[in-house]
Order: sequence, then C-alpha cells, then structure tokens
Amino acid sequence: MKKWFYFHDGAEHGPCTDREIILKIKAEELSANVLIRREDSDDFLPASMVMRKGKSGAAATGPISSGPIDPPKGPGPIKVTPKAPSKPAAASAPVPSGQPAPKAYSKPTAPIDIEFHPPANKTGPIRGADSGAAGLPTGFRPRAGKPDASPDTPTGAGNGRSRARFNRRTLIAGCLLVVCAVAAGILWGVVLPNRRMAESAAAKEKEEAEARRLADEARARERADQLAKKEAEQKAAAAAKPRRVEQLSELGTSWTNTLGMKFVPIVGTKVLFCAHETRVMDFAKFIESTRRDWIRPQFDQGPTHPVVNVMWDEAMAFARWLTARERVSGQLGPHDEYRLPSDLGWSAAAGILKEPGSTPSERNKRTRRLYPWGTNWPPAEASGNFAQGLGLDGFEFTAPVMSFPPNEFGIHDLAGNAAEWCLDWMDNYQTARAVRGGSYADVASDNLLSSFRGNKIPVRRTPEIGFRLVIYVAEEQPAPSP
Repeated sequence: MKKWFYFHDGAEHGPCTDREIILKIKAEELSANVLIRREDSDDFLPASMVMRKGKSGAAATGPISSGPIDPPKGPGPIKVTPKAPSKPAAASAPVPSGQPAPKAYSKPTAPIDIEFHPPANKTGPIRGADSGAAGLPTGFRPRAGKPDASPDTPTGAGNGRSRARFNRRTLIAGCLLVVCAVAAGILWGVVLPNRRMAESAAAKEKEEAEARRLADEARARERADQLAKKEAEQKAAAAAKPRRVEQLSELGTSWTNTLGMKFVPIVGTKVLFCAHETRVMDFAKFIESTRRDWIRPQFDQGPTHPVVNVMWDEAMAFARWLTARERVSGQLGPHDEYRLPSDLGWSAAAGILKEPGSTPSERNKRTRRLYPWGTNWPPAEASGNFAQGLGLDGFEFTAPVMSFPPNEFGIHDLAGNAAEWCLDWMDNYQTARAVRGGSYADVASDNLLSSFRGNKIPVRRTPEIGFRLVIYVAEEQPAPSP
C-alpha cells in the first residue's frame, strides 16, 4: 500500500495512507488541494489529482488553484498560480519517539502549465476546485510536455529515480517484445511447419495403412474364393469318384463308370467287383484309342457280349488305359486303379471267404459242391450259358452279359458264358495264370465249381476266355503289382 506525506500549515506531515488523506479531506480537516508526495518521491502534487487518478485516467503533475477561474476566449495554454497560504507557517509539532522528523518545505507558487478545452454545453465563468471538489476544473487538463521549472519546486533525485524506473520498464517492455517476436517466429517458422509436417506424415501413414488393410482384405477374399472353389471342385470330384468299399458295403449301393460298366462292393474286400464281364463295346473303345490289333473270334458277337480271344497282357493293358482315363476325368483318386481280380478276390465274389492253400493250384477244387447258383447239380434252367450238352440255354457261343440272374452280391455270369483271367500265377513256377468261372463250352460239373481253377499261358488267345475288372480303392498306397 502506498504511503504519503502532505504539506499543511507550513510543515510536512505523515506518513499516511491515501485512505487516511481522503478521510481528512471529507472531514474538512484538509483542503482538496493540499500538496502531497509519495514516500519514495520528492515531487509534490495536489491531493485532488492523485486521489482521482483511477477515475480520470493519467495522473496530472503540479498543483492547481482553488479560486474562481474565468475561462479564456478559446482553447490554449494558460498559467494558473496557486494562492499563497492564508496563515503563516506554524512551528513544527513535537516528533513522536521512533518517527523521523518531518521535512519543512515552502509551498510552491510557480504557475502550472495547463490547457483549457471548454465543454460544448458550458458557458460563463468556471470555478476551480474548492475544498469540496476533486480534480481539475471543468474544461482543464494538464498540458503535454514538461512543466515549467521553478526554483521553489522540489527537483533532483526524485525525478532521476522516476526516469530510471521508466527507462528500466521501457527496457523490460522492449525485451518482452523481442522475446515475444522471437517466440512468434519460432512458432510460425519451426513449430507450426513441423506440426503440419507431422500431421501430413500421420495422414499419409494412415492412408497407407488403410490401403494395406484393403489390399489384405482383397487378398484374403481372393484366398477364400480360391479355397471355396477348390473345395467345391473336390466335392464334385468326390461325388463323381467311386466311394470307398466300406461305405458301399454298408449302403449296399453300386457305381457305374464312364463306359457304363457297373461295379458292386464285396464284403470283406478292398475292391469294387464288376457286375459283368468286360463287353465287346468296352474293349472296342480301348482298341480305338490305342490303335492296337484286335483278333476277333470265329463266331459273331454283339456289342454287349463278353469280349473273348484276348491275352492276359491285353486285359491288363485295358485296365491301365481305363485307370488313366478315369483319373483324368476325376472318376478315380490318384491311387485308385482298375485291375484284374486276384484269385482270392474272385473266390470272395463267388461266396467263398476261406480256402486252404497258398496258391491257386493248392486251392483248386478244395471247396466241393458249391456253385455260383447254389449246391444242386445239374443246374436249373436259365442258371447260365453252358455247353449245349446240358440243354439249359439257347446260346451256342457267348450270350449278352447279365442275361442270367446274379448271385447274392449282384454279380452275373460267375459260371459259364466266358472264363475269366485272374491276376495271380497259378503256382510258384509262374508259367501260367489262373483262370476262373468256366465258359459256354464247359459241361463237366467240376469245371463249373466256384472253387475250380484253370490255367493258361498269358500270351495264348482262346475263344472261351475273356476277363472282368475290379476297382482297387486304395487308402494311401497304390495296389501291389502282380
């Protein structure tokens, strides 16, 4: 809080606060134009100018008159001289203990340099501030510039300190302006460009991340489509491919290949057994595709008759050709294959599940009184195509396949019509292959037994011998070579 000294009755009094001075003025103990100074200055000012500084703007410098003032003819500078004190200066009062002695000053009588600006709505004489007024009279304000010096006005150290403070504040303000300018330059020249660059980089990275995400999603959709397409192809191939023997055995179903050959499952085996002997029309497709020579028998045959007069090697070549054809079309798996039936496989198709002996020769006719049509001899009429001596059918040579009833597995012509090549050698000498089933030329009961084995050299053609195929459905490995 500011401390003030005031000049009254020829002596300086104080220090006191501005509030205490205002209270003394309101109590009419002091005039509003009493001269006061701040404790850190030697310059005296009228109390009315200092007390109204916050309301009237900038503080004025110098005292003013308390008498009536006639306004000049127009605006301009005038000189106002304060009144001399009405009472002589009284002796200083005793100084209380602990307080500094007040300084004695004479009341300055130098004129104050002010300007007059009369208000537009005022006429006539204007009075200066009296003991009950505060501030300059109406229409007066301090003149800009330095006031006239007077030998009676206190000067010296106080004005120097004020100028030093002003210079110091100006310097500080200038430094602050420079700092603000540098900070603004850094902000606009470094921070904001770096921020814009960072925002641009972040936006670019976000765009690149979004592009990568979209590319990944597109690749994932493409992979999913490829997998779905592959799965659909696999399902289609699986639907077209023969089902496993175990499944077909359980369901009791059959399957037909691209040549129209029908295959049925046999319980206890890994094969699908052709329900009929290989037909002339099937073998003709093979001859046409491979351009092989085909020596036909001396009697006429229709397209559905069993093909005869073929060697064992030709039968195996037909099986290999059909395997390759069906694998390309997706009818067979990569390890499934067509082949001639094994000796034991043929016995299983005829209803013989267990036979003693390790070779077809050792197993020959070991199971007695069992024929493909049953256990009776001679066979009933229409049991099969046998020799004319039995008088049971009207065919002299071969008959169309499936002309006679099948056995319990749905297989036709296991006895009669055409004898059939098998995969096995007849014995360990490996000079002849096993032949099963009898033919249209057989009349003896032993030759029509289900356990009967004939033997023929593989390179020999016979008009009574043909073949039928089986499909070996592999689990993992291909079927063993003969």
